Amino acid sequence: MDDDTAFRTELRNNDCYLGGAKVLDRVVWKKIGFENTVVLPEDAAAYDAALKDTAGPVKREQSAELPELSSVVFSIVAMIATEDFWLTPCCFWKGPTTYTPAFSDLKLSCRLVAPADPVFAGDFETVLKNIETLMARAATVGNTKRGIFGPKESTQASIKLRHVVFEDKLPGKSEDAKGYQLLDWPVRSIEAQQALQKMDATHRVNVVPAYDVEGNLISPTQYVSALKGAVVRADLTLLHWHIGRDRRDAYVAEIAAIRVLVTPKVARTPSPRKRNSTVAATDSGLSPVKKSRRA
Repeated sequence: MDDDTAFRTELRNNDCYLGGAKVLDRVVWKKIGFENTVVLPEDAAAYDAALKDTAGPVKREQSAELPELSSVVFSIVAMIATEDFWLTPCCFWKGPTTYTPAFSDLKLSCRLVAPADPVFAGDFETVLKNIETLMARAATVGNTKRGIFGPKESTQASIKLRHVVFEDKLPGKSEDAKGYQLLDWPVRSIEAQQALQKMDATHRVNVVPAYDVEGNLISPTQYVSALKGAVVRADLTLLHWHIGRDRRDAYVAEIAAIRVLVTPKVARTPSPRKRNSTVAATDSGLSPVKKSRRA
């Protein structure tokens, strides 16, 4: 069995591979705070049982005693589309916009489309159907659906991934000096640089967990050259919000990790990387390279 075949086999046997036919039987939606996310049924059951034992509203000091509910991390293989690609460090932000009123609200995004590989291209069709089914399970009757699929697509053909760039600093928690410092985040405009100065005391950088073929963290300045048009293993979580005032169901596919499997046709040599304290410096997930090293 060659490396590519072994990689396909192991990935497709993964319970959380979104291209699998039975993955929907293994997950459920669960509300965590103000959002719904996809979790394992046994985790949801344990949480509900513990919640029932509290006999009343959960107080702040009790919430830490409840079982942790973690979102299921799904995996798929796809190509990052060259169009609608917004995985750039600052998205050319020059001031308030409708979608990004403040620089601290910045969210990066890209679209996944079917790869050329016939096996994974077929699986991608299953991925689209599975996501559509999961969205329907969380949908509110009478609401419109927004997010994940392209609004102009007559039939689902791509998946939008999102990444939140900046996070609030936690009180009393010191930042790792080895982490990517907020003021070092690459920006192109004076407005964005000024915004970083104002955010330095309140926010931290959440680097995209994107890794090259060898599993090394990709520098933010190399996102375009290393990811645009690449075939990747994308790990993602699914989120849902019911927005009553607009009678709308909003869905998001959040990036958990991206691992390049096949580089874009034109790829540049990566520049030196600065490691983020909360993002792993290497990716240990499945890839043909990893399979080769095991042999």
